[in-house]
Amino acid sequence: MAKPIRIDTFNYESENLINGIFIFNKKSIQTNDNLLEIVHIGNNQYSIEFDNKKVLFSSDNLKENVIDGDILIFHQKSKKISTYLTNFSNENTILVTERCNSKCLFCCQPPKIKNDEYLFDEAYKAITNFETNKFIGISGGEPTYNKEVFYKFLNKLNCIGNSNSLHILTNGKSFEDYEFTKKICEESLRNIVWAIPLYGFNSKIHDMIVGSENSFDKTTKGIINLLEFGQSIEIRIIPNKLNIKYLENTIDYIFSTFKMVNNISIMNIEPIGYARKNYDKLYLEVKEQNEYLERAIFKARLYNFKIFLYNYPLCLLSENIRDFSIKSISDWKNYYLEDCKLCSRKDDCCGFFTSATNKYIEKVNKI
Repeated sequence: MAKPIRIDTFNYESENLINGIFIFNKKSIQTNDNLLEIVHIGNNQYSIEFDNKKVLFSSDNLKENVIDGDILIFHQKSKKISTYLTNFSNENTILVTERCNSKCLFCCQPPKIKNDEYLFDEAYKAITNFETNKFIGISGGEPTYNKEVFYKFLNKLNCIGNSNSLHILTNGKSFEDYEFTKKICEESLRNIVWAIPLYGFNSKIHDMIVGSENSFDKTTKGIINLLEFGQSIEIRIIPNKLNIKYLENTIDYIFSTFKMVNNISIMNIEPIGYARKNYDKLYLEVKEQNEYLERAIFKARLYNFKIFLYNYPLCLLSENIRDFSIKSISDWKNYYLEDCKLCSRKDDCCGFFTSATNKYIEKVNKI
């Protein structure tokens, strides 16, 4: 793994056991749900007050990489601190479960079957104590894997009047249930964008890639139900050797079936998790994708869809589609090559995932 732009995990030393979620130098006088405060007391020294007793710890480089009001999580076994939500970052995403009802061939977060409902509790505490005007990402696993737990999570946020905007990555299959969709949408007090992957224009292609039968039909029904309730939808497509030839057909299908989606995001593979295991089976160099990307973008614009390219370094794209590329990779897993330093478009470019090294990276041609 390459070194990321922003470090988000730190070692700490303490004579006491520390575990759980805390807020760093809280901005406001009151925090919700009794989230305890980390106070910087000088140099690399910090304190947390438990029941009128101060617990001290030390950590190098922490102060330089967090901002007052950031949410941090302590891992007792490994003696590490991770930034959970931070205004230092260009993007914040919370993992709320590792369970999933799909098994995508390029999944960067391979599913686990253990009960991890406590992750929703951590997410609730973090969101209700974090001040931001940006979207907070919710991801998994599949966030709606347990529909009741997911509903309670959103409803609990609603009950205290929290209105943070959420960007929720879901496979959409749970929303084939019309009553569940209605309950989620009618009781929501917030701006939500649902990011839903669609990897082909038929069940043969989509179901093969997600490793689950009937997924295409369920996802299609789920998107239709969400749109009926006026929800904002982002359709995500990940080009690979199994679906690249049908990219244009997929755009056609989206237009014929979900004309009201907000935008389409075409995303290059992140070489980690199952994607690394299946890399040779799936991955196409960007130069091999360009022709298909150009056609898909042309078709999407013909249909008046907003369309964006994520995780594509600018120099690897055809010149005529570079302006559709977004600087998209989160800074905690993002880096640039030495050859990128003198590129005139570096500040506009997403660079590479830190997992993209050795055979998992393409040769760049600075602009």
